[in-house]
Amino acid sequence: MRRFLTIVTILLSAAVVGSWIGLWAENEAAPEVEPTAEQIKHLVGLPDTIPAHAKDLENPQAPTEKSLELGGLLFSSQCVMCHGSGGAGDGDLIDRFEMKIPDLTDPKFHKEWTDGQLYYVLSHGHGRMPSQNRFKEQARWDMVNFVRSLSR
Repeated sequence: MRRFLTIVTILLSAAVVGSWIGLWAENEAAPEVEPTAEQIKHLVGLPDTIPAHAKDLENPQAPTEKSLELGGLLFSSQCVMCHGSGGAGDGDLIDRFEMKIPDLTDPKFHKEWTDGQLYYVLSHGHGRMPSQNRFKEQARWDMVNFVRSLSR
């Protein structure tokens, strides 16, 4: 009987101490504060410039119907929140993060940017845009082809 009382005492003590620790941790938790876009950029360490060699990268993926379809699927799941469904830079997150995003439908954009530069941005990120390097190389080229198809 004495052993039983000792075990019960230990268990009750552990429960009380556990409750105190839980209350302390709950009260000591840092308030939830959303990071600013500048803090996110700093944490991710995205490049601000595109190296000159990226301009000369050649797109090995022909803009076939299949390539455009695959690129469009990736764009619709990964890019529309910022770039907008049509690519005009009017996605839901641009106001939240105070971003200015290029209009991917503007012919001027397509004249100024090479496929290699677009691929570089997809692979490494740029400014506040994170890299999409979790996708295979061919998928990123498919995304480049799709972006090219957005030109007015």
